Amino acid sequence: MWDEIKVSVPPGTGIHPLIKEIYEATVKITEADAKTAEAEWKRVTHEEGSPQFSAMPSVNLRPAGAGVDIVIRYITRAGVRVETRNHLFAIIVDLMQDLSKEDRNLAPVSPHGTLSD
Repeated sequence: MWDEIKVSVPPGTGIHPLIKEIYEATVKITEADAKTAEAEWKRVTHEEGSPQFSAMPSVNLRPAGAGVDIVIRYITRAGVRVETRNHLFAIIVDLMQDLSKEDRNLAPVSPHGTLSD
């Protein structure tokens, strides 16, 4: 089954590295389910050659009121949907926290040792 999660990202966040890392993590986590789905699709449709169906996840941006929303779509089995969803949310939160720490470390410092505005 296809599942979708949405994560809001505040303005000023380095979005492109975050999207790349979310995509790579989603591919890794859902790889087995995606392969199973593609094999089942091919078996059911008796399709030869390259399939018209792709079970690869997608990560897209949508404008939001304050910043952007990242929308992640992926294939998962119904029986493990909640586990997969929670695993992805945990990874995304970790990635966002890591990115936030990097942003703070790169913030300019004034000559008085405080963060500049």
